Amino acid sequence: MLDYKQLEEELKIACNEVNEAFLQRFNNGAYISAGGAKLDSFLSELQQDFEFVAQNFIINTGLQH
Repeated sequence: MLDYKQLEEELKIACNEVNEAFLQRFNNGAYISAGGAKLDSFLSELQQDFEFVAQNFIINTGLQH
């Protein structure tokens, strides 16, 4: 039987870690460009990071069945 509270907490921790690491990269000037390209790059890479976390979470928790 799955403990959904535990899964929820583990996913929350994983997402917070991605968020903090990503904001650190963003604040360090990793996305310097003119116009809206900085925002587009930020959103695209953030989406990729969260998709990667979601895939790993599903595999690591055995939910891929």
